[in-house]
Amino acid sequence: MMAISLATVRSVTLDAAQQAAKAALSRAESGGHAVAVCITDAAGRGLVALRMDGAPWPCADVARAKAETACAFGTATHALGEALDDEHPRVAQGVVGGGHLTLVGGGVPLTAEGEVIGAIGVSGASESEDIACAEAGAAAVQFETQG
Repeated sequence: MMAISLATVRSVTLDAAQQAAKAALSRAESGGHAVAVCITDAAGRGLVALRMDGAPWPCADVARAKAETACAFGTATHALGEALDDEHPRVAQGVVGGGHLTLVGGGVPLTAEGEVIGAIGVSGASESEDIACAEAGAAAVQFETQG
């Protein structure tokens, strides 16, 4: 019988996800914005989802799409969108064609030692404010390797 190897996948913890979400919501509140935030695990699946009072309900779906996109591609959604600006429009359409991904700014990967371990997505303010809130959330958590 042939031996197989297994991959070890590190992922953001619930505690860290909650800290990131809280920081993003705090940033939004200080700017007078009502937003939704979503934190995904390393597989891009939702771990924490919150919507502030007054944030329109569709913002929750958009925040999730931003987090899923940032996690899947390992880059901020606005940077991915900018990278595709010079491509034929069908390239961008192909990226978002399944309906779960977006190229709108406000999604940021969470990383530890260069490895994507989750992502944060924010929606409900302007694109630049969504980006600032997501970056504040990502900056609020520091990851350590446990060994």
